[in-house]
Amino acid sequence: MSLLAGQPPKLRTFLLGIALLIATVATAVQVTLQADAARDMARALDAAQKQKEHLLAERSRLLLERGALAAYQNVDRVAESELGMRFPQRPRRVLVASTGELSAAQSAKRGDGQ
Repeated sequence: MSLLAGQPPKLRTFLLGIALLIATVATAVQVTLQADAARDMARALDAAQKQKEHLLAERSRLLLERGALAAYQNVDRVAESELGMRFPQRPRRVLVASTGELSAAQSAKRGDGQ
């Protein structure tokens, strides 16, 4: 207030009123900007929550789909149809005989009966 010390009281009051008016307008502008920023953040929060709900629903759907694809019947079908895989056939047993046993077995089949 040292600037206004030598001024007449009316001028001092007027200048003080102007200063208070400028401070009030600046405060009002700042409050408006802060309220607008709060609304923007609330909209962003709402959008993030909607995206979270959407992603959770998609995750649940994908988990169900993974469970269905991992079922034995489906794995078996995909292996046969898309990958061309087959279960191995039952192994055949082959007996290997010595030459003496082989000629005796052939004779018995022919009915020679030696």
